[in-house]
Amino acid sequence: MTSKFLIYALSDPRNPDMVRYIGMSSSGLNRPKRHHTEMNHHFHLHRWLRKMRADGVRARIEVLEEFQTASDLPHAEMFWIAQGKGLGWKLTNSTNGGDGLNGFRFSEATKAKMSASAKGRPKSDAHKEAIRQARLGTKASPAARENMRLARIEKLKDPVERQRVATLRLGATNKPESIEKTRAALLGRKHSLEHREENRLGHLGLKDSEATRAKKSRALTGRPVSFETRKKMSDAHLRRCSAEPILDELVD
Repeated sequence: MTSKFLIYALSDPRNPDMVRYIGMSSSGLNRPKRHHTEMNHHFHLHRWLRKMRADGVRARIEVLEEFQTASDLPHAEMFWIAQGKGLGWKLTNSTNGGDGLNGFRFSEATKAKMSASAKGRPKSDAHKEAIRQARLGTKASPAARENMRLARIEKLKDPVERQRVATLRLGATNKPESIEKTRAALLGRKHSLEHREENRLGHLGLKDSEATRAKKSRALTGRPVSFETRKKMSDAHLRRCSAEPILDELVD
């Protein structure tokens, strides 16, 4: 071996013709040898290595190809994996080779475990900044935005989460441009009957604080009310008044 850039194969020495793993290395044989000390993961490769260790056997290392630069390794690894599958090798590779997790799909159970383990785990400032930089300029698809909206709604059903959000928002003020953007987005939008009913039920029994009532009063003072609005208010008042005798009879 004359180069440290290579494609290697791992096999069971009891059946060396059946290659079980293909990898690439930029550090010669150091990378393939490390597999014997990195068996605590749950990928197929590590389960196979642990099984051999239980039998008292170490994986056989074979150099398949050498290169002068690392740039040739990803395509070569993909070629050898495809070649091996064509030859019927029972490979334990989780991906199609190359760079990253190309071709890999986590199972639903694994994704659920990853989600559960990540919840509540604090992220460092450097980690959060890296995430922010990675997302700059990207836009979520409509399906992704809908999933995030539904997940947020589900999360806010938890009273503890609602209290946490309310505490974070205390004293917070939106920027003028954000207020204008929200106003423009809501302008002319009409809530569905279901939405209005949910709002009505959600406000039943709620009472504004003295400060809130004073704030509303100041905001409404001197504001002209259109004829249509006055008519709606009058009709709503008449409906409430006509319903009161019926309620009294039901109570009696």
